[in-house]
Amino acid sequence: MEEIYEELSYLREHPLNLNTVTKEELGRIPFLSDHQIERLINYRETYGNMVTLYELKGIQEMDFLTIQLLIPFVYVSENSIENRIFHVNNMLKYGSNQLIMNYNQTFQQKKGYMDQPDSILALYPNRKYIEEPFYHSFRYLYQYDKKVSFGVVGEKDAGEAFWNRYYKGYDYYFIYIFIKDINKLKSLAIGDYKISFGQGLVISNDFSPGKTSLVVQGERRTHGFRRYYSTNEIDFFRGVAGTLAINDWEFSLF
Repeated sequence: MEEIYEELSYLREHPLNLNTVTKEELGRIPFLSDHQIERLINYRETYGNMVTLYELKGIQEMDFLTIQLLIPFVYVSENSIENRIFHVNNMLKYGSNQLIMNYNQTFQQKKGYMDQPDSILALYPNRKYIEEPFYHSFRYLYQYDKKVSFGVVGEKDAGEAFWNRYYKGYDYYFIYIFIKDINKLKSLAIGDYKISFGQGLVISNDFSPGKTSLVVQGERRTHGFRRYYSTNEIDFFRGVAGTLAINDWEFSLF
């Protein structure tokens, strides 16, 4: 759920132009079904570019609730600013930076940090926590349009060492670089990343809602390689991955 929140937060700040958006980009919005996405693209191909968001009401599959949910993440314009030239000057001028830091500690002293008699610790050495009682993490994210993303994450749990004789800094680090849609290079991930192919039947570690989930859209999609920027220490791949598009063929290696 953390990743869905981050994805929607980014789309809220960088909405999609309905006159240029692709099926893959609409697939990033979790509450849209594949059928609704297909109808929206067909509407644009049949009647031309949209003039206003009110045209969404003309798509039969778009009910009122879905339109309400969708409006914060889309806009309608003849002029798109989404495909700027990939250049260092543009990256410095139009790139966005985000830093999130989280500190968490309870007011009450946990039982594991209270003093214990030596006789008890001799029998039960794990009764007392040794390291700092706080949780702390940071996340830095740089984003340039949809083309380049860079992130660094550090995290320690309560009870893990942060700074002492043997440990210096966070218990868990990760870094990633993700490049997308530059010439024939459809995607390139260096560092930590996620995979989804064959609607999740081939391989997937994307978010997957169960039958009792409150998320409306329960379909699995093929996202290919995606960036990974969560503080969760499991459920991701680490290394290098990429997809090369040549004519109607795509070749993916990881």
